[in-house]
Amino acid sequence: MFRVLLAAILLFVTGASSDVLRFGYDIEQFTRYNTKDTKLAISIWLDELASDTIYDIDPIAYDDPRQMASDLEHDKLDFVTSSSLNFVKYFDKTTLTDGFSGGDSNSTAHRLLLVTQEGSSIRSWQGLSSAKVFRLASSDISELYLKISLSRHKVPDQVEWITIDNYQQGLLKLFFGKGDAAIVTEKALMLAAEMNPQMRERLKVFDTSTLSDVTLSYFRKGLDEKMQKAITDAAMKITSNIRGRQVLDVFRSDSIIKTPISNLAPTEKAYREYLDLIKREE
Repeated sequence: MFRVLLAAILLFVTGASSDVLRFGYDIEQFTRYNTKDTKLAISIWLDELASDTIYDIDPIAYDDPRQMASDLEHDKLDFVTSSSLNFVKYFDKTTLTDGFSGGDSNSTAHRLLLVTQEGSSIRSWQGLSSAKVFRLASSDISELYLKISLSRHKVPDQVEWITIDNYQQGLLKLFFGKGDAAIVTEKALMLAAEMNPQMRERLKVFDTSTLSDVTLSYFRKGLDEKMQKAITDAAMKITSNIRGRQVLDVFRSDSIIKTPISNLAPTEKAYREYLDLIKREE
């Protein structure tokens, strides 16, 4: 079904342009999808976006965010996409300026939640000390969230992490008692409960984080302002037509949202706290 949808979208993609925006993206942020299909979907999305401008967009996949950060710093890239934690860890903020990303109209959709079973013996943070916890394989921010939370509550960290391919898988395994807790997004829990109402009865939100599992995108500071504005304007209009909405559906997004640099602030704060924690443990 995924390939059929991509092929249908591709038939409509056209456009001619004169200058090129070099778009670097972190392929690890899309591990829930087939890599080949992901690259094709991103190319289609970028072609659709560029079709309303005088520019081309050249997509470049990276499996190392450090290399992507280096290439941006050396003006080899103009626009980059990765996780908020990768931006905080590897990128110099002075090389970035506000951008846009595929997202959701619900601003809390990607907020992280710590979910346990309703009848679980876990009643306090102490009960999570040696818990079996599901987390998305590509979501380092989930581990950061729990480590900081345990530290704040002075609980020893002996957590057994179980990686999952997607949030629905983690919730399903937790539902059937294969683990003690799962870190998922608010959107994932709502969707799971809609598909299986029993999850509302069997699962509960133990804690809500200030962190979100989001993929953000930023322009290179110093990029031609005319190009930046044209690409941004085209992106914000992409949901106004059927082709654009089809492309966003592939990535399970319902809108394009602007991503100011200030969006990194909660992750920056959490990462600093984590580094302080590491120093105290040395």
